[in-house]
This record gives sequence, C-alpha cells and structure tokens, in this order.
Amino acid sequence: MNKLNDEQLDVLDSAILKARIAKLEYGTIDDGKFTSISIEDIRRIYIEETGAEPPSAITLYKSNDFKREGRDSGFDGTVIHFYDSEKGINQSYMIPRGSEHAESGGEGDGQPLDWIYNGLGIFTGEVNDQLQDAKDFEKWASEEINKVIKTGNTSGNDMRIPELRKIGIGHSLGGNHIQMLHLLGADFDGVYALNDAAPTVYQLAANDADFFNGIRKKFGQQIQKVSELYKLEPNQLRTFALNYYKSKGKHIEHITSEEDALYPLHLTRGFIRFGNEQVVDTDPNITGLHDVISRIPDKQLQSLQKYVATAAPYYEEAGMDGLFYFATGIDNNFLQNVNVLLTGDPESEGALSLKNIAKFTISNPFKAAKNRHAAFKGIVNQIPVIQERLLTLIKQLPTLIVIADAMSGEEGQRISDYLRSIQERAEKVSNVLLAISTFDITTIKGFNDSFKGIKYAIQQLDGIVSDFHLLWESGKDLLADVLGSFDAHALEALINGLSQPNRRYVGNDLIYSAGGGASIIEVNVSSATRLYWMGLDNYEEKSHVIQRIQRAYIEKFEQPYESRRKDLLTQIGYMETNPHSYSYLLGGGDREMIGISVQEHIPPMPSQITNVMDGIQSFYAADIEKGKLLFSQMKDAIIQLFTEDQQLTVMFELR
Repeated sequence: MNKLNDEQLDVLDSAILKARIAKLEYGTIDDGKFTSISIEDIRRIYIEETGAEPPSAITLYKSNDFKREGRDSGFDGTVIHFYDSEKGINQSYMIPRGSEHAESGGEGDGQPLDWIYNGLGIFTGEVNDQLQDAKDFEKWASEEINKVIKTGNTSGNDMRIPELRKIGIGHSLGGNHIQMLHLLGADFDGVYALNDAAPTVYQLAANDADFFNGIRKKFGQQIQKVSELYKLEPNQLRTFALNYYKSKGKHIEHITSEEDALYPLHLTRGFIRFGNEQVVDTDPNITGLHDVISRIPDKQLQSLQKYVATAAPYYEEAGMDGLFYFATGIDNNFLQNVNVLLTGDPESEGALSLKNIAKFTISNPFKAAKNRHAAFKGIVNQIPVIQERLLTLIKQLPTLIVIADAMSGEEGQRISDYLRSIQERAEKVSNVLLAISTFDITTIKGFNDSFKGIKYAIQQLDGIVSDFHLLWESGKDLLADVLGSFDAHALEALINGLSQPNRRYVGNDLIYSAGGGASIIEVNVSSATRLYWMGLDNYEEKSHVIQRIQRAYIEKFEQPYESRRKDLLTQIGYMETNPHSYSYLLGGGDREMIGISVQEHIPPMPSQITNVMDGIQSFYAADIEKGKLLFSQMKDAIIQLFTEDQQLTVMFELR
C-alpha cells in the first residue's frame, strides 16, 4: 500500500476524541493507588466515539520509562503510537500532562511544581527544565517508534509504510509544552491545544536563540538578556513573534472553554495566540476572568514579571526551599545559627523548625557562651541579606495587592488581606533584625533582648509561611468558588461542552440519556460495556474451570477405572486361553490344568460419583447459560432504549 504521510487521516479525528484521550493522561487515583493511561481505555474511548475498530497495534511510550538525570522537573507525558500496516497507519500522539496541584501522580513529593513552572517558565521565560525534558522525551519516543517500524518492515514486500505522522495534544501546561515543542522544531503535523497556557514572547526568546537574535536586530542590539525584554512594548513584541512563527503557528488549533481560567491571559503582556481557535461556552452562568484581567494595569504586571523572573535561579537550584530563601533571605544556615543561639548546642542541627523555634524557652542563657556568640555573629552577618530580600518583597507586595484588589468577591478580598498581612509581617521582621544587629549578647540585657527579638522575628516568619499557604488555597478558592474558572479549565467541562445531545461525560465514562424532565433515564454506557464484557469473561472462565474439572475427573477416575477393567479382562482372557500356564496352582506332580472358565462381574463406576459429577456439570452449565442470557438481555435493553444511536451496538461488539 502506497500512502504518503500527508495522506494519512488522523486516527483521533474529532475534538472530543482528542480531548477524551488527553484526559486519560491524568490517570485515576483509587484508594491512594495511581493508575495511568492504558491501551484498554484508549481502545474503549475510540470505539465509543467512532463506532469502529481502532488500528491493530497501539503502543504507549511513557515519560517514566525515559531516564532523566537530575532533579524532577515535574514533567510527565505519554506518546501513543497507532500502527496498522494494512491500512497504512503510522501515527504518534504526544500528550504532555497539564498542570497538577501537586506532583502526586507517580513519584512526586506533593509540591506544586507545575504551577510554579507556569509562573517562572511561561510568564518570565526564566525556567525551562520541564520544556527541556519534554523535548528530550519527544525525541526519544520518535526514535524508538522509528526503530520498531524499521525493524518490523524488513519482509521485502512492496508494501510501503508511510513516514511517521506526528500529532501533539496538550491541555493546560501540556498545551504550552506541545506548542513550544512545535515552534522550537519538533515539527508536528498538527498541534491541538486544549484550554492551554499560551506561550509568551519571553518564553520563546529564552528557548530559541534565533528568535532572540531577531528581536535584538528589530528592537536594539544592546539587549543582552531576556529580562531586558520586559521593558519593551508587549504588543510590538507580540506582533513580531506572530510574524516570525507564522508558518509553524498556522498548524496550531486551540479548543478552549470561554470560562477557562487561563483563557484571558492572552490579553496580558507577552502572551501569544497562534493558529485558529474554537471557543466553547461550557457554562453560560460563568463570566470568566476577562474583566479581572482587563483591570490590572500593564505596569503592575511588568513589575511583577521582573520580580518573579529574579526568583528563577533560586527555584532551579533548590526548588521550594530556594523560593523561600529568595523571598526572605532565610536559609538553613541562618536557622542553624538561631538554633545554636537558643540552645548553645551546635550538634542540634535540624532539631528546631520555624514553628518550634517560635515556641522555644531558655533556661540557662550563659551555657556554651562561646557557641552562642559565634552563632550570633553569623546571624548578624546574614541580616543585611535578609533585610535586602524582605525590602524587595515589601516593595513588590503593593503590586500584588493592586492585582488582588482588582478581583471582586469575598475570596479576592481574602487574598488581598493575606498579602497585606505578609507585607506587615515582613516589615516587622526587617525592623527587628535591624535592632538585633546592635545588641551585645555578652550582657544579660543584650542576650535577653536578642532572644526576644529572634523569637519575635521567627514568629513573624512562621506567620509569613502560613499566609503564603492560605494565599495559595484562597487563590484556588477564588477561581473555583467565585468564578468557577478552575472547573471550566478542567478537561471534563470542555469535553461536555463539545458533547452531542443526550451525551455527557463523568470522569472517563460516557453517559447516555433518554426522555426528559422528571422521567429522564441515564445509562453509564462505559460502565455497562465494561460490566457486559466482564460478565461474559467471568462466565467464560467458569466454563474453562468446568472443563478443567471434567478433564481431571476423566483423568483421575474414568480413565484409570477403564484401564483397570481392560487389564482385568486381558488377564482373564489369557487365563482362559492358556490354562496350562497355571498348572503350578494344582500342587505339581502329574497334575495339569486343562481348562479355566471365569465368570466375571465388573460393576460400573459407582453412581454416587457419576451422579455428583453429572449434577455439577449440569448445574454450572445452566448457570452459565442463564448468566450469559442475563447480560445479553441487559445489552439488548440498553440498545433498545437508544435505538437511534447506531454506534451503541458496536460498543458492545468491540473491545
């Protein structure tokens, strides 16, 4: 079969099919156990949406199978390869996983790496570890697929296997990854971004040296760093980027919920929307974030962008701990010095957390005075760094407060309150640390004042940590409770927005509905087909068990009984035809056995055995037929209920 690559039709040929398969990438968690995307679920969804048999071979390449060195960036993804030599199908679908609240799927530690990356990697362009992992994974998977196809296509016939057709599908952060990979050279034949986090000019400039050099030629050779682009007019940068990536950008298709939390970001500085867009109104009762975003001044966003950009090296170096050090200047060395100052024991490393230090009481201030004096000196030496970081944070917080104040509702006010609390606490810590640096701990008053000051500062720092946590939770609540945009951002809302009449989706399952009003009937077709095939499989297994029992009965009872009967008849026949051979039984001498006649009586197999076996076989044979009939009637009833849907019959026939 001669089929060129561009003649292949997409295996996943509809928006809802792409979205449902992409949703599988998030997996499921049941009783704390994470179950990832599977071939069985891919086949089921394909059959449900197309009513046809999927390609003969489906292979999964998962990011967990691709070995990466160093710290976990948070990237996860799967490449699905569909192959059918008879139909000329050779296609791969790369699906990077979207933003997770925490890295719980797989082997993560529960930290929100994806959402931190959204800020540092996309908004500022200063972090690219997830994107780099995505590039390496895509290259590895494509090479593995081509090796398999090349090895399998050595039969010497004239069938021509088409070149690998590569499609990218991504949701949320995954939508950003898949667009970036395409723009940076992965060259997908098609890219589908679902409720995506759009790329930014800064992200592209940080990862594409040619594009960055093009910006320098256009806007000034004096530009040396990505962060220097923040001062340029963002709309001019956007226009330049759209023209620069015009050829590749036209292959990008967006499928977006109008109420999606990330959708309005394309209105803000630096974000770019390539290609075509299909906007779906998933909930007419939700207005989305457009009004909020439009009320945030560009200068405020520019200020925030510069601040967040400076956090990137700290995050890359030490993750969440690095971000805390960036914001406050507090690191493990400072905490250890505080620990020694309060305890006098340099060996008590790690014994005190922020919360425990805040509760610490001292009994002997002059114990191990030498250790305490050295620790205090270390604290004083670090105070200028801490003050500088806190003052920078304090200077930036009004910008965040302006953004929070632009949001309406109870949660918006709560976020604003937490930010003001952080600002107040940071100012108190800065002032206290400045005073502590002047104390003389060799005196009782100086030590007591230092002790009280350190405790107070630690209490405020612990409060800052708590406020940041509450800020994160309230941010999610704001989007979920006030605007509903987190729900709209999820793939399930988008899938239901794309659904046909009388169809809706819950989790990864398809729900059919019939009737209306109070008499509406809903059937989980996915669950019904699973139950149908599970039931038939169970009864098939019962049949096999009965067959094994029957074989064992024949081998252990009937065959040995028949064998012993035949042996006995053979022996009787021999005695009757060779009586002289048994003359020795007459006692010897001149006596000779001249004839033997045996009147044998060999009873059949005991009825208590045969009756039991016949009863078992009859009982289970009837039970199996009854069970199969029950599942067949269930199938027929569902099909009859939805007679207008011709695909439903196929769902029960294929799996």
